[in-house]
Order: sequence, then structure tokens, then C-alpha cells
Amino acid sequence: MKGGRAIAFTFLNCLLSGCVYHEVQPPVICSDQLATISLVSSLSVTDCLARNGLIEVIAVGNNPPYEYSIDQQVFQPVGLFDSLAGGEYIILVRDKNNCRISQTFILPDYSTDLAAEIALTPDSDCETENGKININPIGGEAPYSIAFQDISSDQGTFEGLSPGAYQIEISDAKNCMVSYTVELPRAVTGISWRDEIKPIMDTRCAKSGCHVKGSGRVDFTIFNNIVESAALIKLYTQTLRMPQDGVLPEDQIKKIACWVDDGTPNN
Repeated sequence: MKGGRAIAFTFLNCLLSGCVYHEVQPPVICSDQLATISLVSSLSVTDCLARNGLIEVIAVGNNPPYEYSIDQQVFQPVGLFDSLAGGEYIILVRDKNNCRISQTFILPDYSTDLAAEIALTPDSDCETENGKININPIGGEAPYSIAFQDISSDQGTFEGLSPGAYQIEISDAKNCMVSYTVELPRAVTGISWRDEIKPIMDTRCAKSGCHVKGSGRVDFTIFNNIVESAALIKLYTQTLRMPQDGVLPEDQIKKIACWVDDGTPNN
């Protein structure tokens, strides 16, 4: 009886004080009511740099309205996303209960077979550069543009080159690009020891007070000694540290370097 009187008293007090009762809603369990995301349409980009791709999706479920976001951007009421580059995108959907589901969609990059055929002609001249690189773009879509060492050209032949590494970039009408680093080799120049190098050594190095027997220096009257010192001779003449009696003319410095790079032949 005491329990019954307590309930009756509480009910009476609520009537007198204006109590309002609310129906308690069960908690939302998102996993029981998530929508599904379906692809409606997509358009791939039309060249390698374009941002004209499109993805359109729709969410289907029991708790509309739905809102859509791509790659964590602001939600919007429709599932249409345009001005897209090729790549992978995460589309997020939320319903009226703020339950969310995401799905990954891939918009293909523009496909190209752009490439180049490259022919090298080694530099075989000692005193002037006569190397050549010929570039023939293939695949992709003409017209092509060639950037050779940052110099743009529509021609594919570059001449008068010295040995070394060269950077090449080729682009086509679809803004696609391929790049190469090519190493232009050096051919044997044929510089003669007997006719071109020995006279320099005899007149400027292998003389009294310099590179001869008894001088305390390497004896350059002996061919094998010169061969063993060839790398240093090349370095010191190029850095103007020898000969002792003054700097060699530029053409002679080049000839010594070429003869050393040829392998110091005894010709």
C-alpha cells in the first residue's frame, strides 16, 4: 500500500506542477541502416594535364536526405563531382541521422604511348665538338615539342655537342610528357703521340731544369713515365699548374686531354 500511495502522490504532484512526459527514442545504430553508394556515371580526363573528369554517384537507403563529400571536402546535396583530374577519390555519404559510409572510386589517368627514339653520334673531334643527338618522337599525338637542355624546339637534331649528360623532355598535343637523360659518349679522337703530344713534352716539360733525369722530378724523356703520370698531366695543364714556364695554348691543353682520354696510345 505504501508503494501505491507513493505512485499516486507523485502522479498528483505532476498534475499540479504541469509535468510533461516525452517518449524516449531508441539510440541510432548506424550499422543497421547505412545506405549503399552506386556509380551513376563517370567521364575520364581528355589529356595528361586536364581536370575535366567527372564522377556521379547516388546513395540508396531508408534515411534520406543524403549529402555527399569528395576527399573530405564540404558536403553537398548531390553526388555529382566534376573538374577532376585522373586519380583515386573517396566519396563520403551521410544520412539524416549523420550515419556515414564511404567508397573509393578511381578515375583513370589519360593513357599515352608517347616515347622517343634517340640516336647518338659520339664526339670524335678533339679541338671542336662534333657530337650529335637525334630525337624522333613516336606515339602520343602530334605535333610534338622537344625541350633540349631547357631550350624548346620542334626540331629533333642537336649538333656540335661535347661528351656528357643531356636532359631531354618531349611533350605532345595532349600535354603528355616523357623525359630522358642521355649520356653522349666520347669517341677516340686519334690524337698522335709522335706528331702532337711528344713535341709539347719535349719543348715544354722534358727539358733542362724541369722533367729530366737528375731534376728530382719524374723524367718525361721516358714514355712510360709520361703514361703513368698522364692523369696528373691532364689535370695540371687544365688547371694551369703546369708547365713551369707558363700556360700552354688552349689547343695544346685540349690535345693533351684528348690523348689521355684516348688511352695514351703510342702512335
